[in-house]
Amino acid sequence: VVELGIDVRGTVAADRAAVVAALREDVARIAAARGLAADLQTTSDEAPVPLAPGLVATLERHARARGLRCRRMVSGSGHDAMQLARLCPAGLLMVPSRGGVSHNRAEWTDLADIVAGTQVLCDAALDLAGIETPGAE
Repeated sequence: VVELGIDVRGTVAADRAAVVAALREDVARIAAARGLAADLQTTSDEAPVPLAPGLVATLERHARARGLRCRRMVSGSGHDAMQLARLCPAGLLMVPSRGGVSHNRAEWTDLADIVAGTQVLCDAALDLAGIETPGAE
């Protein structure tokens, strides 16, 4: 018995579905050719959720105001922001993990990066509340 997990991520549901369909076909073909049984189960299939462009821009502006390098990224993993975005405008701020490793036991984020991310979140929250923040543009 072999168990294998495959995490298919993407922001376009149709593209993800096409990848999953191709995987299912390949597994069925290989199993049949080798006389094996294969049982594929989908454990999660959440629809991609766009985040609020205004909140994303606010986070980015405050990161840059603090002299931090930043870039917009697509996250394929489920975060609380994904659930909140169904109810209200939501944004997501990520801080760097050493070596780019995340969602793994080896994940490590330096304290300085955690502090910087917290400061950006604080600046953005104050801005959204209409309170002037240091370094705001």
